[in-house]
Amino acid sequence: MARRVRRFFISVSVTALSVIVTLAAVELGIRIFSPQAHFSVVVNVWDKRLGITHVPNSRGRLRTPEFDTGIVINSKGLRDREYAYAKPDSTKRILCLGDSFTFGYGVEWKETYAKVLEKLLDCGKVNGMRWQVVNAGVGGTGAAHQLAYLEVEGLKYDPDIVMVCICGANDFSDNSMYGLYSLEDGGLVRHEAHLPSLIRLRLQLRHIMLYLPGYRTLFGESHLITFIRYRIARHAYARRASNLRDPATIEAGRKRAYELTEALFSALQARCQAAGADLIVIAVPEVDGSPPPERVANLISFIRSQGISYVDLEQRFRQEQAAGAEVFYPLDTHWNSNGHGLVAELLYEYLASPPRRLIRGLPDTGLPRFTEDNFGLSRIDS
Repeated sequence: MARRVRRFFISVSVTALSVIVTLAAVELGIRIFSPQAHFSVVVNVWDKRLGITHVPNSRGRLRTPEFDTGIVINSKGLRDREYAYAKPDSTKRILCLGDSFTFGYGVEWKETYAKVLEKLLDCGKVNGMRWQVVNAGVGGTGAAHQLAYLEVEGLKYDPDIVMVCICGANDFSDNSMYGLYSLEDGGLVRHEAHLPSLIRLRLQLRHIMLYLPGYRTLFGESHLITFIRYRIARHAYARRASNLRDPATIEAGRKRAYELTEALFSALQARCQAAGADLIVIAVPEVDGSPPPERVANLISFIRSQGISYVDLEQRFRQEQAAGAEVFYPLDTHWNSNGHGLVAELLYEYLASPPRRLIRGLPDTGLPRFTEDNFGLSRIDS
């Protein structure tokens, strides 16, 4: 009996060692012949209310050839410091909603435009008034997630201002992906989120793996796991796209996605108005400085026609790029720290300039002003 047990454990040990050696060999081969550029210890998980959300109190990492940044998620699922829902006295609060640009893909959390804006605004506090800018950005989301988040969680923070960042490259498709809202008879209908089975499985597995010993130090650095994970994702998206190859089907889907997006922004405006908050929208400029695509331009025109405050980043970004400033990562195309700083300064300038409808109660001398010809960190007091 003892001999059989010994043989069993030897057999299991040899098998395990063989698997480990094989995986190590494959890992080495991929590192040599097909190195993976992107490492990600993720903090996202599927959520039936929001489609995708952050795992509270989790830590992650994003590493590419262009950046290496840490991710720390607070107890309420935000990439930010801790905030109580109850707003402190003599405090104005801004809630920032958006995708990976707002989340701060490629920069540290204190470098995101939300936190830079908070620092700029708080420098100009008057009569003890403070500013809090809460970063509720979640990568891979659009206005559908942002509306759902506002209804489920965001309004608990009692924001005075809600800022939404549009990314025209993928927001229209993201609004349809999770099925959070549909447009029926001209009205929005709310649903629980649904995802393609492979994508949901991938998110659920990643959630489980977050708690495996050594995941952040071993699996998070693995070229093999990165290789497998991205091919699973690519396969899932390819299967989804294969059903949309007919040009008429594609065009109909694009039209539905656009109409849904307009309805979502109308609903965002209505929710903000009902809560006594002002809505401000910004849009990510094109990396090459070109005008926005037609759908994005049409959406911006619609937003303005609805009386929603829109802060145009495009012109200043184009000027800075023409002057040689780098505001995007060249390969990744997200904003770098300079880009986030520029967005924060543009928003600050908008909030600080007359008639200051969005910062009621502050006197004209309430906030420091940036000089017109030097849009950097030097400032002059009003």
